[in-house]
Amino acid sequence: MARVAAAEAFETRLAGGWSHGAIIPENADSMTPSDGAAFLYVHFPVARSEQLTFGTPGQNVFREEGACRMVIHVAQNSGLDAARQWASELIDLFAGAAFDGVVCRAIDGPATDNSNENGVYYQLAVAVAYEFDFTA
Repeated sequence: MARVAAAEAFETRLAGGWSHGAIIPENADSMTPSDGAAFLYVHFPVARSEQLTFGTPGQNVFREEGACRMVIHVAQNSGLDAARQWASELIDLFAGAAFDGVVCRAIDGPATDNSNENGVYYQLAVAVAYEFDFTA
């Protein structure tokens, strides 16, 4: 599970850079749009930390390495032009970016195959590997 500060940094950056539908964070009290409107689901499927420095308690540096997975949902049979463009915009927003203590790495584009279909939606996922340093 991502540290709160790392997750909030991603949410803040998304709020200023995503304008193509609702942003639904993991385990939120939100419903997916019933009309098939596009939305973005955001979660943090993996995070692990290691201690970088040893010494005075409360002043040691730790590094969290994890991934933020953002899943674009568009209506089935609506084509992929918009979803691919939005995925590219997410990649541009996060690839190599540093913000609020988060450092993002290179990002590959989303894969497409039959597993992208989910009910009334077609999904494209972009996963952002990140590092987040903190003291404890």
